[in-house]
Amino acid sequence: MKITSKQSVFLGLEEKEHQMLNALEDKTPYLIQEISELTNIPRTTLYTILPSLEERSLLVKRKVGKKTKWKKNIKKYLAEFENIFGKESLSATSSGKTSTIQIETEPKRMSQAFVDITNVPEGSRISGIQPKSSISSLSKKMDLESVITFNNNVKEKELIVEGIIHEDSYVEFLQRLSKEDSKRFLKSFGERSADTSVLPPEILSDTSAEILMSTDRVTITNWEKNILVTISDPDISKLVKHMFDATKYHLSKYNQNEKIAKELIQISEAEE
Repeated sequence: MKITSKQSVFLGLEEKEHQMLNALEDKTPYLIQEISELTNIPRTTLYTILPSLEERSLLVKRKVGKKTKWKKNIKKYLAEFENIFGKESLSATSSGKTSTIQIETEPKRMSQAFVDITNVPEGSRISGIQPKSSISSLSKKMDLESVITFNNNVKEKELIVEGIIHEDSYVEFLQRLSKEDSKRFLKSFGERSADTSVLPPEILSDTSAEILMSTDRVTITNWEKNILVTISDPDISKLVKHMFDATKYHLSKYNQNEKIAKELIQISEAEE
């Protein structure tokens, strides 16, 4: 029984854990040396992976004489996955109302899902918490054109973006771009309807995750680990939005458009 990418996310597997489990037959117990030969994963690495999977009950350890063997134990967990999400999609229906969960682990599909956040009615609000380390990771994984498309969609639809960010969040992103691309990036932000608050430097400084929300969906992304989860459910969106508003109430305002204008002036002056 093979584990799909979405099932791997559900099980909380790291890449090597996913690779290893898919290499093993369901009913066959293996010596650590046999697992290493099957997967090309060094034994030293397996000494860490195997106990971790055993602790989560995804592997069972058995003594055979004086030797220790390991057997895959994922059947009931994949059955639980299908029971929750169904065989063909990550959708669950309750009380006549459909709520959906979308999971993406490929950077290109993650970028498209990020842009799709703007697929809301004109004049809507999009709210988000984007720590500096998350934007830094985003700058390495998401292509510039997707970011510009997101910002242009915001302006064309006259969306209002409520953000909670670190004040110098975009510095590293700009450092990765040429001067011309930096201008394109900054101009795409210009004249957006924005309501931005500043995170204190010590808050959320060690996370690569971010959260964006609209009236009916919440998108949680960790660009560093290549995982994006979108939950489409109005009640969950409402709950998270109230939490966002409560946080924002205690923070200072930040004029992002003014900051962007200053950055553009500095780039222009450097070119003269």
